[in-house]
Amino acid sequence: MGVHEVRVLELAASGRLLTESSNLLKDKDREILFELHKKANAGSELPRVMVFPYLEQPEFLGCTGGFHHITIDAQGNVCPCPFTPLSFGNVVHEPVEEVLERLKKHFPTPSCKCLNTEYLKKIRNDFDGKLPLSYKESAAIVKEQRSKEIPTFYRKLGLK
Repeated sequence: MGVHEVRVLELAASGRLLTESSNLLKDKDREILFELHKKANAGSELPRVMVFPYLEQPEFLGCTGGFHHITIDAQGNVCPCPFTPLSFGNVVHEPVEEVLERLKKHFPTPSCKCLNTEYLKKIRNDFDGKLPLSYKESAAIVKEQRSKEIPTFYRKLGLK
């Protein structure tokens, strides 16, 4: 087909699956994907297979949600990633620069753990039927639970 890269994402407890865990990958399932990633990328042939749970391990890139990438939903809510329903503002109702400053404050570094996984229990606890959570709720969750550990790749680049 001529593709150069295939990306494999992990099912996340998000949206209608927020309160559902039975379909989420187990550690043994992740190990199978990790082996796929290693085997598929051992040679020089294409396509490359990028298994995101493999790349998002603390020994590699970790999770860059809110740090390197964001998601803006159809209503203008700005979230750190498409799977983490925490809002840090809304670009329809306020300047994007203000929202980005908030994100920089709350996500000054990448995380060693997937944000959705790290905050899932608290998001479920605060969930009242409406997603994403408000900025006030989101900021409180991140402030309370944010890990300060930095993934290996970024530590090697000198990020502290």
